Amino acid sequence: MSLPVPAYLANHELVLQAFGRWPMFHDAYLLSFALTNGVFECEIHGWNMTREVDEQGYFKCDRNHRVTFRFFGVLEADLSGLEACERVCGTNILFELFFTPTDQCTPGNAFEVRFDSAIGGEFAGWIRASRGVVVSVRPCDAKGNLPGDRDAGAGLDDLK
Repeated sequence: MSLPVPAYLANHELVLQAFGRWPMFHDAYLLSFALTNGVFECEIHGWNMTREVDEQGYFKCDRNHRVTFRFFGVLEADLSGLEACERVCGTNILFELFFTPTDQCTPGNAFEVRFDSAIGGEFAGWIRASRGVVVSVRPCDAKGNLPGDRDAGAGLDDLK
């Protein structure tokens, strides 16, 4: 499913080029996140889910990428659910990464980014920020490993 593009994010075109659309990041892994001095940064392992199924009946995925977002001027945030999931579950699995639609933003106004968890509503979080940027979009394998990495994604299959 393709969502409206949050065109207010600098470098949003990198996500469009990598995925061919703006993804909802359904079942994506929230690999890391941090809020420091009003700046929130997170890295997400996402992919496109195809209509094809594998031998086990799971949808096949392609275009695996690790996307790093950085948000400046964070005015409000509730990260308690994300922090709880990190303590209890380890890696959070997103149901959706929601951005305020571009047509609802005006220059100088804050936008919301919501991290809805597929594990449970108590593991969700959100921020309100004044600016955002796609820092990087890096191709990776299905486990989230970057080229040259050791098998850092080992064990992520156990989360399914």
